[in-house]
Amino acid sequence: MRGPRSSGATVGILAAIAALASAGLLPWLGKPAFPDEGASVSAAHLGWAALWQHSRVVDLVLLPYYSLLHLWIQLSPGIEWARFLSLVAFGLTVFLVGQLGVRLGGRLCGVLAAIVASTNPLLVTAALSARPYALSALAATAAVVALCLWLEGDGVRWAWWFCAASVATLLLHLFAILAPLSVLVAAIALEPQMFRGKWRALVAPGGLIVAAALSLAVLGASQRSQIAWIPSPFEGSQLMRVIEGPASDGHLPYAIFVLAIAIVTGALCLWSRSRRGRRRARLDARLLAISVAWAAVPTATLVVASLVRPVFLDRYVTSSVPGLAVALALVAASAFNGIAARPADRLRVVVGGVVLGIAAAVLFFAFSLPAARLTYAEAISQRLPGAHRVAIIAADGTRYLETAEQVTLVREDDAKVDESRAMAAQAAPLAGSWTGSGPRHRPTGSASDTP
Repeated sequence: MRGPRSSGATVGILAAIAALASAGLLPWLGKPAFPDEGASVSAAHLGWAALWQHSRVVDLVLLPYYSLLHLWIQLSPGIEWARFLSLVAFGLTVFLVGQLGVRLGGRLCGVLAAIVASTNPLLVTAALSARPYALSALAATAAVVALCLWLEGDGVRWAWWFCAASVATLLLHLFAILAPLSVLVAAIALEPQMFRGKWRALVAPGGLIVAAALSLAVLGASQRSQIAWIPSPFEGSQLMRVIEGPASDGHLPYAIFVLAIAIVTGALCLWSRSRRGRRRARLDARLLAISVAWAAVPTATLVVASLVRPVFLDRYVTSSVPGLAVALALVAASAFNGIAARPADRLRVVVGGVVLGIAAAVLFFAFSLPAARLTYAEAISQRLPGAHRVAIIAADGTRYLETAEQVTLVREDDAKVDESRAMAAQAAPLAGSWTGSGPRHRPTGSASDTP
């Protein structure tokens, strides 16, 4: 897996992509909030004792995220600041994806991977929500980077960093652990020679990851009724989201774009290999397979588990977005290198950079902005035939179940609640009881959205 290391210029380019992609989303940090986000902020405003009591009733698997958010909002109690934590994670994820792409396929691969990740609607939605999905994607990406460094022989310490990042991924979102584990299993299956003589160093870290995953799963099983509303992934719009996987979030044009890029660049790779006297595309099939496993195996695992009990939602596979970005970048970079008639000179680099900049801007306006404009409720809507059940926890621990479909929390300075989205009379007071500048009558609750 050893590849070229990032130069100072490459690091600067990747940092610029991450910074610009994050800055472009800043205007939408204050858009209306969904009850899931209200649950996050209200839980984060609880004291430590009350938060622990809250977790014993609901959202136990989200306790680490709520604890982190509790510390974060000490600086500012508003929804914008709570979401900014996710936006920071989004920017760091884009940067790490780019760095990983550089190591696996060169500078062009890294830049393409960063662009694809930064314009993915599912990751953009996570970046603008006060939920743990962007943070879990960052931790999963960090885990994969650490695994690659360990396999490259940079020291046993990276095996433990892989363990630490994987456990962080698990604590932020239970199902996100499937991402680094998919990469590990795929790497063992496809690169067995790399593990010869090294596997003993992975026994203790790997055992710790498995033990932590099993422990959290057992603890969270007591609150499995929270996800009882999740629809079957084998029917209706859910089936389309399963097929799209991390290219989903209800944006069919993006899924079509991903498929088209994969087909065109794959065809160019095959064409360049068949041309004599030209540079052949060098695509490492094993690295591509590992990246595809990162992108697809978590979705496949949740779908298979749904044969017993529905557990698939597209936002549960947000941590697979980096794998999709790296896989597409590997193929596209290989195709470009294969059709290039001669090594790049300075003029070609400049022209190529301009073209990539224009492409990134087009993708941002085509995919990132539409995803950013959607409210969280619209973005995660499952188009259920029935109503969405929202669990609300009172301060004394009493649990209530309200029936609402796409109920949207709005700030008091917005002056009104969109009553067309309120499906239950008791949900309307919740929609107006929380403000972006701090809670006046804080609801303490959670949407049945976990894990």
